[in-house]
Amino acid sequence: MPEYKTMMKTESTGRREGFAATLLGTLALIAIAATGFSACINPLTSTAQTARAEAASPHLSATSAAGALAADGVLSFPDTGELSSAPLTVTIGNTGQTSLSINVAGITIAMGTGTTAGSFTLQAPPPATIAAGRSAAFVLCFTPQTLGANTATVVLPTNDVNYPKFTFTVKGNGTNQAPTPVFTGGNLQCWPLGYDSAVTITCSNPSATIYYTTNGSVPSLASIGSTTFKYTGPFFFSFNSGAGTVQAMATVTGMTNSATVVADFSMTSVATPTFTVPSTTFMSNAAIPVAYGITSSTSGATVYIAFTIDGTAPNPLSTPTPFITTTTPSTANGTGTYIMPSGSSFLYGGVHANGMFTLNAVAFVQSGSGTDFTSNTTATATYSFQMSLPAFATAQPQAAYYASPPSVALSCASGSGGTASIYYATTAAPPVTSANGTQYSGAITVPEAGAGSVTNETVQAIAYETNWLPSAILTGVFNVCGPGVWNSSNWDQATWQ
Repeated sequence: MPEYKTMMKTESTGRREGFAATLLGTLALIAIAATGFSACINPLTSTAQTARAEAASPHLSATSAAGALAADGVLSFPDTGELSSAPLTVTIGNTGQTSLSINVAGITIAMGTGTTAGSFTLQAPPPATIAAGRSAAFVLCFTPQTLGANTATVVLPTNDVNYPKFTFTVKGNGTNQAPTPVFTGGNLQCWPLGYDSAVTITCSNPSATIYYTTNGSVPSLASIGSTTFKYTGPFFFSFNSGAGTVQAMATVTGMTNSATVVADFSMTSVATPTFTVPSTTFMSNAAIPVAYGITSSTSGATVYIAFTIDGTAPNPLSTPTPFITTTTPSTANGTGTYIMPSGSSFLYGGVHANGMFTLNAVAFVQSGSGTDFTSNTTATATYSFQMSLPAFATAQPQAAYYASPPSVALSCASGSGGTASIYYATTAAPPVTSANGTQYSGAITVPEAGAGSVTNETVQAIAYETNWLPSAILTGVFNVCGPGVWNSSNWDQATWQ
């Protein structure tokens, strides 16, 4: 029995020791397995994470007028003459999910072999940041400093994980031909018919001289001054036919002449203005309007009125006094062109120095930047300001006879609040004026007739006032009968006074 117990104890102890060993071994395996699992790399999981991270990053795409511009691609400029510029716009898009950053200060343009510095320049840089799904543009400019092939390498540093330095090549060819001129200023569809429109022509070569024609012929250096003209600035081209053609070319010393460029101009007519106060003569004894309205019936555009009150032709291309609803043209400031919206009125309280003024007006619409005006045919109205006919204080019948010498009194209505001056003469001829007449200051006495005779005296009178036209001439005949005549039964008593 004791041996058995001893044996049982030994086996029990052995089982416990064996279990402990097994447990320790199992734990070790678990630890090893755990350690081994944590050290393993699942390539599929890694690729997915990388793909997700890449998709979420910014991505640069570039396009130009020629289409997509890939990294390491080529952007070709049109051929241009030496020192003549040709810009190209490149649009950068961000197709990623986060903002694209561009190191603008780090953009480089390295000239290729044989290309002079400055042939390619960054005319307008891109923004430093482009939001996801957005795009922005930058402009490169090609100005060949020498003739022949020109190349450069453009590098844009970005935070695009695929293209941290987006690089492409630019190419262009400097030719020996002057660049073709360009029409600018929005003149290709001009308002309106019948008036001059400013035509502007430019050339990208600063040394170029531009020549043009307006009769449909090709510019020729052999016909300068006749059909071909040297361009010196915006010029006026009359479109009386409703359409017109301008052709232009450029010349540069040492280069062949440029190609000829043709621009066809067409127009829509603006209605000739009308006046609320038509041409008329205002008399000093009547009310005189002070507001003059001008309007054009043209609709569908903002129409303005350019006008003058000094008889000259309105010039919207001058430096006019604009919107004169707050300005009153007068004798002192009545020169030059005034501008106001169609349908407005201007105030004119004064009278022109010569007793009249001429209102010339054109209707126009404004095109381009604000300095390019086109206009319509001129409407004209003339306003005269004349002194009213003087009057005898007492109504004088035709061929009146007076038994005794009468006192002849005169009066006249003044104009503009001024003071009229009356000049008279007591002869039938010549017509009385301020030069040959006597200024009226009181009643005129007709001479007394002798016995048995009749004094026939004609009184002429005319009214004057500064800034007014003289009046018509008032004429009256006064027959004064001497003793022995006035009561003669041979006279019609109805005409006696």
